[in-house]
Amino acid sequence: MPDKFSVLIPAYCPADSLVSYVGELYEKGIRDILVVNDGSGREYGKVFEKLKECPVCEVIGYEENRGKGAALKFGFEHIMRTKPDCRAVITADCDGQHTPEDVMRTAEAVKERPDDLILGVRDFSVAADGSKVPLRSRFGNMSSSAIFFLLFHRHLGDTQTGLRGFSAKFLPFMCEIPGSRYEYEI
Repeated sequence: MPDKFSVLIPAYCPADSLVSYVGELYEKGIRDILVVNDGSGREYGKVFEKLKECPVCEVIGYEENRGKGAALKFGFEHIMRTKPDCRAVITADCDGQHTPEDVMRTAEAVKERPDDLILGVRDFSVAADGSKVPLRSRFGNMSSSAIFFLLFHRHLGDTQTGLRGFSAKFLPFMCEIPGSRYEYEI
């Protein structure tokens, strides 16, 4: 795994489970977690305050919701400014759908392939809570995967995954990609 890597979690109106998730990441040995509050509002302030109790979690953000892409870029810019020794960035969603083990595997894959963008692929047969994945979610991912294949002649099993890893040398490029909402992920 890279010597120093940051886990970036964009968060809009997160559930209390985000606190547990960050705790699990910490228990697995992750020592740099950055959570971006994407204008969640005052009613979520307690969640973000609890996150600050984790010794390796930093919380930054802004008042008004700007979208997931904007939150990711805000986090990338913060990492470039404040963490000069960061060697890799792993992004994860705030709902805990990416296990700490998957985050660690992604970090290891970045170390092995530092010139690649590593994408996690969700299992669309079962949701995180054990229920069936809604048909619209499966259809949406299948559709975007098919369009991606038609355009680029490459198969991606999950075009909208929030679990991604890449070398920190790509942070300037990641900040230049257009988009501020979910279109940024695609």
